[in-house]
Amino acid sequence: MPESEMPDSIDYKEKALEKIRQAVKGNRFDPAKITIDNFDGGIVKFTAKTQLEIRTKISEKTVPGRQGGAQVVDSGVALKAAVDQDIQNLMSSNDTAQKIKALVLGRDDKGFALDGVDIPIDFWKKDFVYYEGCGTCKTQGRLQCQRCHGLGHESCPQCHKKGVIPCTQCRGSQEIQGPNGQQQCPQCQGQGDISCSLCQQRGEVQCRICKTKGETTCTACNGAGWNSHITMAEIEVHTNFDYERGAVPDKAAKLIEKLGPKLSGHAGIEVLEQAQEAQEKEIAIHYQVALPCGPISFLVGDEKAEGFLFGNQMKLTSVSPFLEPILAKGMQKLQDAANGRGSVAGNLQAAAKYRTLRQAILAAARYKLNKAAKALQSGSPVGLSKAKINELVQNADKALKNITAKPRQQGLIGGLGLSALIYGAWFFALRASILASVANEAAHMAVDLMVFAAGAGLVIFVIQLVSAKALRTALKGIVPPGKEKAFTPKTGKTGLYASIGAFVIFAALWALTILGG
Repeated sequence: MPESEMPDSIDYKEKALEKIRQAVKGNRFDPAKITIDNFDGGIVKFTAKTQLEIRTKISEKTVPGRQGGAQVVDSGVALKAAVDQDIQNLMSSNDTAQKIKALVLGRDDKGFALDGVDIPIDFWKKDFVYYEGCGTCKTQGRLQCQRCHGLGHESCPQCHKKGVIPCTQCRGSQEIQGPNGQQQCPQCQGQGDISCSLCQQRGEVQCRICKTKGETTCTACNGAGWNSHITMAEIEVHTNFDYERGAVPDKAAKLIEKLGPKLSGHAGIEVLEQAQEAQEKEIAIHYQVALPCGPISFLVGDEKAEGFLFGNQMKLTSVSPFLEPILAKGMQKLQDAANGRGSVAGNLQAAAKYRTLRQAILAAARYKLNKAAKALQSGSPVGLSKAKINELVQNADKALKNITAKPRQQGLIGGLGLSALIYGAWFFALRASILASVANEAAHMAVDLMVFAAGAGLVIFVIQLVSAKALRTALKGIVPPGKEKAFTPKTGKTGLYASIGAFVIFAALWALTILGG
């Protein structure tokens, strides 16, 4: 594409060049030795459109009673016909199309590059209802009580309709043991039965369900006798975005797909006013897009680096890994530190003289590997392959672990010794007196677990305390003075060994004191 089509092309290229120079700055290479070799780019102009498909959302519910606030129809068939008619009227209205278009254009993104997105439409919602008499209660709202069969009372559960119960003193034998032998029961007067106090000798009590009414509320209609069948109709717009793919370079097309609505920040977007033929359920917004882009190449010293320049923000993509030859000596020092060759701290310091490698070391010291790789990618967005970024972070992590390997072992031994003293004091001197007043065995176990956790935590703390000095010494000169304390050494597998060792000591002492009596 002719360079003359690119407005302010010199400034555009110079800003791209500055990005490349920023990438090498601090990496022991003179940025001034980087120049533009060629830029074969310009403004790519193409049309795009967001197709807006109106979709209906129908939801239904049935509620007791005659609900108001909706359009009333006679039946389910009439309800469906009313819904279909209203939606058809809506779809055929030019006013509807204009309202939907205005709603989408009122968004910050103006609907541009929205693909597969559902946009709710709040200016049209309608409810329809038809009423149906409850078939369960025949519109009465009440049903015969199933427990008492409409009588309102039921058999007394104490006397079972007899009105009397066995005498509670003689238990129905009519006599009790007196001072001179058997004598007549004074409570039942020798009858063997007494009056039932629950039903007052009636043999029946009020029904516990209907409370003497003989009827219960119909649960199918909640006592209303009628049910409302409500249909709620709404619409939403489903977007489909497309553009003149043949007019756009392949590398730019991939970025368009990736950026989506964010593309508007990289290109000039103009909404085109077009006569829109009415098509049921379809509206389209057309755009004219002006996207600056094109391949660009740089000379990094005597080496050529290529990339693709995209958008108003001069996004550099598909850039060849031009930083890797520049960092070669430093990367070798980092590799040596990772493999434990020579002075690990010395090799780490030598690697850190390169700004990008220093970023890798600090990211590995601060984060887990995945997050460290993302941090390095953010700090050095061009010039390194993804594989090389991962390799640098892994080597930096290994090197830092080599620095702290011996101190971590020393901290492990010292920490386990301290935890053994704590566990010993607990089991042999403190446990019996502290837990003597606690009868709950679960509480004993909970306290034991807290003591174990405290001891295991102490081991890890000692490991980090001992290894911190070695780490901070290694990072001296790599991080700003006074910032070394912000980095906490990773425990690695030593942390796992600390937990296992603390558990073994704790379990041994527990078995010795608790099981051994």
